[in-house]
Amino acid sequence: MPKKEIEMIGAPYDKIADAFVHSDETIAKHYVYDPTFLSLLGDLRGKGVLDFGCGSGHSSRMIKHAGAGNVVGVDISEKQIALARESEAHDPLGIEYMVGDVGTSDLSSLGLFDVVTANLLFHYSATK
Repeated sequence: MPKKEIEMIGAPYDKIADAFVHSDETIAKHYVYDPTFLSLLGDLRGKGVLDFGCGSGHSSRMIKHAGAGNVVGVDISEKQIALARESEAHDPLGIEYMVGDVGTSDLSSLGLFDVVTANLLFHYSATK
């Protein structure tokens, strides 16, 4: 997908990025969502993980802390990716973040992964 189209689709998320990042700090996220998400992924030690719809990088960082090897986060929002990269610069874990539409972008250059997440993304699918 051309960069201009990605920017248009990501624009609504850019507008809420600063506020949305605070949802990562809620009690429900910390005690319910995060442990459930990690338990569903299983043992990540040394695995390569591609985190679609990574937003500001919260899930990517959780995945890396759980022992994953190579972690790449992809999101359509430039602002969300900028926030993820800020977190990475402040506390480097070796996570790569990129802007892209996971539905239409050619991501084959990213290589192979053992696990792919698409949390908070499937509801955008046009089909089952």
